[in-house]
Amino acid sequence: MRKKASYFYPMPVDIKDALLSSAGQYSLAKLHRIAVVKGLMLSPELSRKELCERISLLPFSYKEFCALSDSLLSSKRTAKTETTKLNSSITEEDVELGAEVLKSLPNHSIKITRHQGSRIQIRAEYTEFDHKHTRLKQRVEREAVVNIIRGKDNKLVINGPDTEHTRMMVNLMVNQIKTETSKNPEPERIDLSSYNTREVNKFFLEFTKSTTGLQFKKAVDIKLKKAELSLGDEEEEEEEAKKVGAELLGNIKSASLSGDTVLSSPQVQEFINSGEYYIVSLRWETKPVAIENARPKEKITSVNAILLVEIKASPSSTRKNFSYDVLRYKPEKVSSFEYRKGFMSISSDHKAKYKTMLGEKAYELFARLKKSDEESVV
Repeated sequence: MRKKASYFYPMPVDIKDALLSSAGQYSLAKLHRIAVVKGLMLSPELSRKELCERISLLPFSYKEFCALSDSLLSSKRTAKTETTKLNSSITEEDVELGAEVLKSLPNHSIKITRHQGSRIQIRAEYTEFDHKHTRLKQRVEREAVVNIIRGKDNKLVINGPDTEHTRMMVNLMVNQIKTETSKNPEPERIDLSSYNTREVNKFFLEFTKSTTGLQFKKAVDIKLKKAELSLGDEEEEEEEAKKVGAELLGNIKSASLSGDTVLSSPQVQEFINSGEYYIVSLRWETKPVAIENARPKEKITSVNAILLVEIKASPSSTRKNFSYDVLRYKPEKVSSFEYRKGFMSISSDHKAKYKTMLGEKAYELFARLKKSDEESVV
């Protein structure tokens, strides 16, 4: 339980924040029970927000408030993974030296662990403040885990959450490496901001169907955004849109479509073929398969499961940050006695294994994209 000063007294807005922000813990039934304990009978027709507003006006002791607000102390927010590569001249010792600068960050608890082989893990626990919120939500405890491994191309690969805070930590560490060792780490991230809509869409679509060890099953969700056209390309793009019969798309700035056959639907094909829209997020189902001629350590066999995978370019207006994630899994074949037919959470070890495969494929496709772009310029 959090330690608060004895003079702290929760206001109604604090109680309301605690109840509304704990959606997973305080269901409608629980809210009604809290009201009954407080001596208040409320209508079952009230919405969750209305229930929280009514309950927040009731007197709460300090102990009762702590029981409500403890769930807000730490955020269980999960983020997609973003990858940064350093050149092959950077050693694990250089990374450990550069990571020491993170310990000087205020309100941070940094733990650097060197595992067997070349893997290094940096675990950061830090306090995040946002004064735009009410006082209960202003302070949140967060955690960021950054894993650093040696890739197949002998470059160090930094995998961390796709957040601005983690990017700040990685940039700080890279600059420290450069200062302490006089080496240039040459950090490389996947940045799709300088490529046109057709190149971006090709990158996303190839990603789904060409990742080694993962067999594409079906796409289930796609998000697209209209590109901001330059003056030189405006007439050409408008003419192209007319050719594919996309006159009605001009008024649509973004679109989100879901379904088992979403990629083959006429609506999505019309968006993609128009040349005016690029994919910013794609979610699909895939199945792990055995890798032919793989070394024993790389061999991945089928687990009779379907994985739900998502890739994303953010922010949608610039596409500078590319991230990916393995969300959940479900059994491929369910017996008549099995009642869990939906997706379930996946273990961290399995998730890390599949994320490594996705990261390697992302850089392979990005290198191919850069090469074709350079050749077209020449």
